Amino acid sequence: MSVQVSLKKQFFFGLILIIVLLSVIEISARVYDFYNPNCKFIDSDVYKDISLDLKRQICFDNTDIKFEENPYRHNVPNQQMSTITINQFGFRGSDISLEKEIGTYRIFLVGGSSVFGVGTIDEETIPSYLQIELESRFPNKNIQVINAGVPGIHSYTESMLIENKIFDFDPDMIIVYDGWNDIQRPFDKYYIPGEFNEINNYIRWIVKNDVIKTGKVILKSY
Repeated sequence: MSVQVSLKKQFFFGLILIIVLLSVIEISARVYDFYNPNCKFIDSDVYKDISLDLKRQICFDNTDIKFEENPYRHNVPNQQMSTITINQFGFRGSDISLEKEIGTYRIFLVGGSSVFGVGTIDEETIPSYLQIELESRFPNKNIQVINAGVPGIHSYTESMLIENKIFDFDPDMIIVYDGWNDIQRPFDKYYIPGEFNEINNYIRWIVKNDVIKTGKVILKSY
């Protein structure tokens, strides 16, 4: 004797099956991502004396950094991770005030991943070491070094960052460190912010999403 199953029940069981399948894929992606962080830099000899747990955490934190592309590429403000702090203005490091204190000499370092410090903790970036060095050489001076690095930016983006944001902080000195990002293409060929297609919008949504990890894990593999 055959058993008739209503279309409603078939749909219900099919939906459950799809949810279970997607859950298995998501869990598998999270497990794979935990044990196989896709960060080539952690294999460098520079990290030979650093524990595996810290290297893995540095990798995870760098992968989880969020950016906005409009009106120019910049770090999303107020990001707090184990090894990376991005303050209320989108600069790496602790919170600062917009207005400069009297007697303060304010230095901004601008650049891409090297200035930002991809692969390092907050205390071991170039701006952090510069802060320590200047404090040791000029102990009676109030010097403030601010990390305005953004991974992936180039001269075109930096000029917009300086003009539209950094000048508001009344800097006494701006140091720009550039290299590989500027080699990739000439200044007049840089991508103009605001002209994004749907694929780029979808990719950015995946990267910024903290709930579903599967898409992010796939993107990290390419």
